[in-house]
Amino acid sequence: STDISNWQKAYSCYADVLRALSKEGKTFGLYELDEWFQKSLPLNLKSRPEPCLTREELLKLMQWKLTRGKFRPRLTELVQQNSSDEVESISKSAIAALPNLENAIKTLTQLKAVGPATASAILCAAAPHVAPFMADEAVLAVPDLGKLDYSLKQYLKYAQKIREKAAELNALRKSK
Repeated sequence: STDISNWQKAYSCYADVLRALSKEGKTFGLYELDEWFQKSLPLNLKSRPEPCLTREELLKLMQWKLTRGKFRPRLTELVQQNSSDEVESISKSAIAALPNLENAIKTLTQLKAVGPATASAILCAAAPHVAPFMADEAVLAVPDLGKLDYSLKQYLKYAQKIREKAAELNALRKSK
């Protein structure tokens, strides 16, 4: 849609939907995790001389991602195998590679249990204007992307389409 009011209405419901989901079953605590992801994590990253993710932040980010999407218990176990040094070094290199999304994603996927979707979440926290999060429902809502595929190729197509839509909406907003 190019109707900015539709986008604003959808965004205005976001917190209420998360609060409702947060009170039940597998999504218990989602609102608090999302607040951390949207607000605290970006500030943490920006507060460091060289932005990077800590191991603890990676573990919490994985908890956030699995709470909001499909639960994959094996990922929780695998992500814990990354050392603090690995997480900090690799995430620092990846964030420094931005705006080159391809290099940044390839760098982050060197970490255990970090595929393109999790890598996109890390990069989104560091630079949301460059790296959109590859949420299942968002990918499925983008026309012409085909079926959900957690590949670098699909992520790069998705990111390009999201940036194009953002540019289109910003141009419309400025023209009014």
